[in-house]
Parts: sequence; structure tokens; C-alpha cells
Amino acid sequence: MANITLSERYSNLVDTKLRSELVLKDGIIFNNRYEGDPKAGAVKVRKTGESTVGDYDRTNGAEMSKASSEWITITIDKDKYINEIVDGYEANAVPDGIVADRLDSAGYGLAETLDKDGAAELVTSGTISEDTTAFTKQTVYSKFVDARTTLSTNNVPVNGRYAIVTPEVYALVLKSDEFIKASALGDSVVQTGALGQIAGFMVFESNNLGENVEAVFGHPSCATRVNEWAVPVHVQDLAQSGKYIGASAVQGRKVYAHKVTQPKGIIVKKKA
Repeated sequence: MANITLSERYSNLVDTKLRSELVLKDGIIFNNRYEGDPKAGAVKVRKTGESTVGDYDRTNGAEMSKASSEWITITIDKDKYINEIVDGYEANAVPDGIVADRLDSAGYGLAETLDKDGAAELVTSGTISEDTTAFTKQTVYSKFVDARTTLSTNNVPVNGRYAIVTPEVYALVLKSDEFIKASALGDSVVQTGALGQIAGFMVFESNNLGENVEAVFGHPSCATRVNEWAVPVHVQDLAQSGKYIGASAVQGRKVYAHKVTQPKGIIVKKKA
């Protein structure tokens, strides 16, 4: 395995904590398919379309079809930093325990920020359901089935669908006879962070959906998350700063963005 720098190791540790704390995880809620360098300020995502499938003629062959060449630009609109002073220690003398604590805290803080921003993009750019009647214990399953039908009508893949719900709606789901607990579904579901499954949706609980939003139904192919370290995490000596003597700081900058690329694949359920 290739040697990595200390800065790369620190950044990896923050990212590991970030991934473990995220509710809206990569590969589960968002895909990471894009082309370009996020540090340049924008990347591109190819707008997907259905491939042409026809009957093959052994005598005459087949007509050529052309894949979609339409691209969606994602502007990198978030730039977050870590810049925590470690007083009393020069960069080469900071105890590993203090660095580890700061990295752990940074990962947790970034996860909370990415969750909030990711949820905001799903709610803002997804398709708002016309149904504004609040969930009840009696109707929660039927409303999940309605969302399933809508996504199927919009040709959204069946496997991998998710539902992000508020704590109040999750409480109703728990009381539903149709709910399957994650413990009964095996390790693969538990590892996604899903709390269970209902009507074909893996269920996730979030308190970041915003006012009057009860649930978001979708598929990871319909929204993209871009994130990268613009400045990898490192311990910076502040001795030459002109202000600090015998101090250092844990520093780094992460740039990221979220984009719903297929609004019909993200259904936002609000209540009146």
C-alpha cells in the first residue's frame, strides 16, 4: 500500500467520522457520480436517460441510437473550514490524543452541516406532493404506498429507494403493523443507517427536513453530492503568526455541494 502523508491520514480520519455520523449518506441518499475538479468551483453530471432497446433484425442489423450528451453543472457553493487553536503546543509536539479529539469533533460537525444542507436541497428541488394531509397511524402505510406508486410511475428504480422522515412520522411508522425493523433485515441494511423498511423504502429519521415537511421519498440516482478537501487537514504551527507563541492549530477546508438532478425521483411530502 502506498505511503500517505500525515495530512492525508488526518483528512481520512475526519472523513471516516463524517461518514459514520451522516444520516443522509453517500451511496444511500446521494450518489457521487460527477466529472471535474470540485476545487475549480464547478463539476458536471451527465443527465441520464433510458437506453433504446429494440428487436434485432439478423438480416438488416439494427438502427444506431445515441446516448444523452446533456450535462448538468453543479456549482460548488459551500466552503467550510476547521481552524481550532491548540494552545501551549507547537505543531511538532501536539499530543496524539488532542489531535484525535479535534479530528473527531471536526468530523461530527461536518456531518451535521452536510446533513442539513443535503436535506435542504432535497426539499427545495424535489417534487412537492399534492397531498398535504398529515400522516396518522391509520394512514402512514397507505401514504408510503402512494409515494411508491408515484416513483414507479416516474420510472425511478425500485431497488435502493429510501424514505427520510421526521421523528414524529417515524413514531407513527413504529406503530404500523407493516413496518419491518432493521434488526430483522440483516447487517447490510443496518450498515446503511436505516432504521427499518416499509413499503419497499429503507427508512431514515432526520430532524433537518424543515418546517411542515413530513417525509422525503427518493432514490440515490436522483441527487448528487460533491465533496472534497480544498486544503487537507493538518496541524499548523502558529509561531510565525506574530500573535501566538508556543501554539498551533488544526486546520483544513472542505468544499461541497448538493444537487437534485432528477426532481421527479424525489417526492417531498408536506403537511398543510
